[in-house]
Amino acid sequence: MSASARPELIRPFSHKNAPNSARGPEDRSMYSARNQFTQIKRSSENITTDDIVNLKREKQNLLQERTLLKAKLARFADINRHPKAAGRNQQIANSLERQVRTLEQLTASKRAEIAQLIYSDRAAVITELQEESKMLHLELMRLKKTKQETEAELRKVSAELEEACQKYSPAVLTKQQKTIKQLEREISAQQARNEKLKQKIEVMQKDQEANNYDDENAKIQKQIDDLKAKIKEEQQAIAQLDKQMAQMSDEHANEMQELQSQL
Repeated sequence: MSASARPELIRPFSHKNAPNSARGPEDRSMYSARNQFTQIKRSSENITTDDIVNLKREKQNLLQERTLLKAKLARFADINRHPKAAGRNQQIANSLERQVRTLEQLTASKRAEIAQLIYSDRAAVITELQEESKMLHLELMRLKKTKQETEAELRKVSAELEEACQKYSPAVLTKQQKTIKQLEREISAQQARNEKLKQKIEVMQKDQEANNYDDENAKIQKQIDDLKAKIKEEQQAIAQLDKQMAQMSDEHANEMQELQSQL
């Protein structure tokens, strides 16, 4: 194919484009894609990731169309070898060659445009925002987990506080005070009985000294022994009451201290 037989190559961004009426279906599709690319390029200030995806998809379509045109060109190259349809085949071959070159130029331009978009500042900002969004999401999940743990701890402490308030309510404390006072009264009464018993023992001992009769002495001694045994029992009872009272006082003090620490 000689260079003189080739028509003028229509460049994709040239102002000498052929009119629409002179273009075939492939040419109109090709120039429609070129016009769309030109519009996207003019609005590059508002390019988004969707625009990048669309450009890649369009580039892939152009590559497929170029492959088909090359196949057609190869098929018609075989037909050119027959002399009967040499003129017609030459025109078809030239048309296909123009389309292939135009598509190659468009593909190269779109590839350069995509590379420029990928490495542009806007793409860098998008990548940075995506990374920041991931970090914020992880921080949000951590804060949610901390909030749940804090709420669980708060519910536990609130339940313990409510239980302590019920256990050490004014009614319970008043009841304990009444029990302590009752024990104190019983101890005082027991001490008074012990004092009376001591006085009786002293009287009986004086009577024993005045009475020299053996039988009477034995009777008095028995009474004295009985009184001593009774006094001992009373003293043991008093000791038991003192022990109970001290234990209750200690328990009360510990409970009050535990309540203050929880509050």
